[in-house]
Amino acid sequence: MKFCRIKIDSFDIEKILSKEDLSKFVKMHFKKGEIFYPEEKTKLLIFKEGEAKVSFLYEDKEFILYFLSKNNIYVMHPESIIEFLSDSVVLSLDVTKHPAVFDNPMFCNSVLNSFRNIMMVEKDIIKGLVFENCKRRIISFLLEIAKKSGKKTDEGIEIDLSLSIKDLATFIGSQRQTTSKFFNQLIKEKILKKIGKDKYIIIDMKKLKNYLQ
Repeated sequence: MKFCRIKIDSFDIEKILSKEDLSKFVKMHFKKGEIFYPEEKTKLLIFKEGEAKVSFLYEDKEFILYFLSKNNIYVMHPESIIEFLSDSVVLSLDVTKHPAVFDNPMFCNSVLNSFRNIMMVEKDIIKGLVFENCKRRIISFLLEIAKKSGKKTDEGIEIDLSLSIKDLATFIGSQRQTTSKFFNQLIKEKILKKIGKDKYIIIDMKKLKNYLQ
């Protein structure tokens, strides 16, 4: 699967690093609903089990950046938080104490590649927030999911958003009521069809793309 905000890039650290290097990581356990705040020292986080969402906080507002799952990596921003959506296990590396781990070229390249992909995702987020209105952000998001993880069916392209309308609104920087109303409009116009919890079929891709014109 191509990386996107719902499914970002990943790699299996245990196939890359030696047992000696792995011993330098601290294993942390988190319960569902627990929140992890940034620390003063720069730490590389690698998810081994569970799911979480990374959010950016500004004043009293939350904006979901992306979701994390098994083998995803992340370095926390001072104004971001990680909220765990299930019981999780995370490996933490104090980069300042153990820089030699990056002497492993495969590990270094994997980390750099993951960061590059995350930066591309964040660039698209910024571009969408600055240049697109709410409806265009929703359409762009649906088209991205369809392109990178959609499944072709007889009715159209099936997509699994893996998040509620409320979370989607936070995801794209919109109001829940506005997002819900536009989704209902797309369903009424028979462009979109809901088939289950957080699952939809894009029935008419051409009409959906027309909203971007």
